[in-house]
Amino acid sequence: LDDLQARLKLDNGVLALDPLRFGIAGGTIDSAVTLDAHHSPIRTQASVRLKNARINQLFPTVKLMKESDGRLGANVQLSGRGNSVAAMLGSSSGEIGVAMTGGELSNLLVEIVGLDGGEAIRFLGGGDRKTPIRCAVGSFKVRDGLATSESLVLDTEDTNIGGAGTVSLR
Repeated sequence: LDDLQARLKLDNGVLALDPLRFGIAGGTIDSAVTLDAHHSPIRTQASVRLKNARINQLFPTVKLMKESDGRLGANVQLSGRGNSVAAMLGSSSGEIGVAMTGGELSNLLVEIVGLDGGEAIRFLGGGDRKTPIRCAVGSFKVRDGLATSESLVLDTEDTNIGGAGTVSLR
């Protein structure tokens, strides 16, 4: 964390954190979170926006990411129930969107993700290089703790990877 700003308001069993803002990886997270204890389990609503985070600072211990660069943004709108973060995420519904434009990624990483064994072996043997990113986008609908992709794309100069799947927040 680079810095933190928060305003907490407790009113008759409803805790509002608005704004809840902090710097991370050279970017910022602006969010608003409401926890309503009138219900059992607690009901939560969260709106989170990540802006301009540097991808290599978000994943500093991943060797292939150290050579990568680029700015990442995300928008998350979720509501859920539970008396722990895990329970809240596991019951959540809403939307998640992630996007990256510009920057560069390790070509070895791109070829591994694209399941191109021949190209990956070539970069392992001959040395990695960076490849410019045209765009990377992920869009998910979340229902009962399962995030299902609506679109999942990574586009570079020599590789276009499309995908689909689900992520369990449970």
